Amino acid sequence: MIGEYEKTEWQDHIVESPFAFVQTVNTDGSINLAPKQGEILQQGTPVSANNLNHLEEGVYLNYSFLKELFDEIMKLKLDVLTLKNVTINDMSNNMFFISFATLDDIKLKSGIYDSVNKKIYV
Repeated sequence: MIGEYEKTEWQDHIVESPFAFVQTVNTDGSINLAPKQGEILQQGTPVSANNLNHLEEGVYLNYSFLKELFDEIMKLKLDVLTLKNVTINDMSNNMFFISFATLDDIKLKSGIYDSVNKKIYV
């Protein structure tokens, strides 16, 4: 499943004098600095929760899609390896394939469970 995503064209905020400030001395001796950046030459894209959440949604959609693809590729890899093994061992008439993540709900009476490769050898 691929979700729709509309990318944001981010713009830098460009001002005439980006590092200019006006200094005001307070009655208690402290100093306030206020930006005096001059004319805005280009309004920047706001860094806001809305824009950042939109970015997060795009990252999440891509992650989800890639995870689905990875899972499907791993299933295909197992299928190809199984077909390769039965062909090499000339067992094409006796082939079956079932993947077991765990044996929690299965009572194994004979054979060996390979937990690393998620296989049962009988």
